[in-house]
Amino acid sequence: MIARTLACFVMSSALVISAGSASTAPLGTQALVAEMTSFPFASDLVPSPTDRKLAWVLEKNGERNVFVATALRSGGFRSQQVTAFAGDAGMQTGQIAWAGHRLVFVRGTAIDEGNAADLLDQPNPPAAAEIWTVPAAGGHARKIALGRSPAAAPGRQLIAYISPDKAAWLLSLEGAGRPYQVSGAGEVLKILWSPDGSKLAMVLKRKDHALIGVFDVGSRTLRLMSPSFEYDREPEWSPDGRQIAWIRSDQRRAGDFLVGRSGPPWALWIADAATGQGRQVFVAPSGPGSVFRGLESSTQSLRWMRADRIVFPWERNGWLNLYALDIQSGGVTPLVQGEFEVFTSEPSPDRESILYMSNRGDLDRYQVARVDLSGRDQLVRGEAADVYDSPKFFGHDVALMEGDAFTPLHPAIVAAGASKTVDPIEWSPNGGIKLVQPRAVVFTASDGLQVHAQLFLPTTRPGSASRGPAIVFFHGGPQRQMLLGWNPMHAYSEMYAMNQLLASQGYLVLSVNYRGGTGYGMDFREAKGFGPLGASELLDAQAAANYLAGLPDVDPQRIGVYGASYGGLMTALALARAPSQYAAGVDFAGVHDWVSWLGDRLPPEYRDIAWKSSVVSDVSGWRSPVLLSQSDGDQDVPFSQSVELWNALRGGSVDRQQLVFTGEQHDFLLNRSWLTLLSATTDFFNAHLH
Repeated sequence: MIARTLACFVMSSALVISAGSASTAPLGTQALVAEMTSFPFASDLVPSPTDRKLAWVLEKNGERNVFVATALRSGGFRSQQVTAFAGDAGMQTGQIAWAGHRLVFVRGTAIDEGNAADLLDQPNPPAAAEIWTVPAAGGHARKIALGRSPAAAPGRQLIAYISPDKAAWLLSLEGAGRPYQVSGAGEVLKILWSPDGSKLAMVLKRKDHALIGVFDVGSRTLRLMSPSFEYDREPEWSPDGRQIAWIRSDQRRAGDFLVGRSGPPWALWIADAATGQGRQVFVAPSGPGSVFRGLESSTQSLRWMRADRIVFPWERNGWLNLYALDIQSGGVTPLVQGEFEVFTSEPSPDRESILYMSNRGDLDRYQVARVDLSGRDQLVRGEAADVYDSPKFFGHDVALMEGDAFTPLHPAIVAAGASKTVDPIEWSPNGGIKLVQPRAVVFTASDGLQVHAQLFLPTTRPGSASRGPAIVFFHGGPQRQMLLGWNPMHAYSEMYAMNQLLASQGYLVLSVNYRGGTGYGMDFREAKGFGPLGASELLDAQAAANYLAGLPDVDPQRIGVYGASYGGLMTALALARAPSQYAAGVDFAGVHDWVSWLGDRLPPEYRDIAWKSSVVSDVSGWRSPVLLSQSDGDQDVPFSQSVELWNALRGGSVDRQQLVFTGEQHDFLLNRSWLTLLSATTDFFNAHLH
């Protein structure tokens, strides 16, 4: 019965899919989508701190396992799978830490945060996050605790972790003694070992402020660092472990879409780890950069270098660059500066230089470079066609993830300027799917803002005299950036695969990096009137359709749109407010009512404009068909957001279909859920645009 319903869903009004049920899309579409979603996805690259070994997670068809590569004297690598988890079980794997010759990692349905996902609609769902350990040489993997964010003490068989109730605990890997709690009142958001492994720093969030705490393992005492009324975060140890630095700011949070370009200035503090006595060593001036923004792709934003220098990210010039503070003089100098953004920073083992990834030279592409404290900069890796992520020092070399338009990201080593693949990717789609190299394009919105995008030209369409269908894709976030190749984030690699699949089926695809996203500076990310303050992102949706309509091989009457999360919001916004430009859309897990979504976080003076900026406030012009889809287990966007839009469209003339996943997460855990969604999306566009 389910199979027949899904096969005919374009003509149906509703469809409910359990996350645990098998995908039942039409065979032709399913086979094509299955081919594209079978790509291997590598993540969580972590070099060993003591020898030339690398660990990472590899996912393929929903099966996730830990791999280790050992550098050989011959210059090659010996790679092996060290865990043996089988099947599309929806269990995320990541957060790898080296503990001597063992690996510690996390496995579960919500390893970063959130509650367990009830994927199979059963009374006892899998755990949200479990901590496991396995010998780096391979062997028996065993579960040792419930929790996440494991951190191994340097030089010791001791790990710290955050328990399900957000407390910090210590556990010996040698089996000596029972685990014990080391945090006080509040929720632990982050933990960080001192260089010698004798102390553990943590961020303790209490109701309306956050503190930095330091736990001494020897004395089993917790000391708080200069408590205040402010919000403390981003702890970083001095190289000798005697002091700790952190960022102090007000409680306002980026992510509520109300912070803006400036606010109460943040400050950098330092304290004596033994006494807790601290002092302010730097405060940001008012204006641009007064609201602290951490690095997008790094777990650590502050880096305490030798000679009493602290390197930190700052948007003083409107771009997220790196600056160095001289602790003794209080002077701040640019270390990496220009009209580009820095995404990661990694200190060298001697704390003399920083390895960083940025889009310097080309805002649509990344490069990896190394800079010392005097500002001498050296390019490490920056091939125009490649995509990079997670650069780390690997002895005198650099380990990173590397890919391009045709090859998903995989571990590689850069030595003497040349890149060598650690574990070759043996994958390429068949079944008539031909991958294309996306082209970088720029068009201008009606308010003059330049918008960057990637253009996927169709591979099966007849000559340029034939006008065919086109599809606009909007990423989520919105603080994300789609690239000219496979994406470092799993969900966006799925979307990249979808864009390639659509191009292979005759669609011209435009993947848009709209305002609110990263990579193009603070003014672009904090665009005026964005989101609940005016929905100015609609201008980018209109400009994208105008750009496509101006191409000689696009039929302006057959332009579709799709996206997930904020991309779902963009899809609904385009269909509701630009109905003459978009002929059909697929909205997955979009935000449709700013007032109900922001709740108490929305100040009263913003309620009216937030409501008018919401899609559900006016759908009177909506006339194009839409496929509305979401999981009722979504912990990021409430399911009620889709219910609101579904009801707002009720009774009208809009052809609306629904595809509901039960128990899944916001970013799908099961490969077969992706297969179902992307198959349904393909069929929907084929029915309405071809």
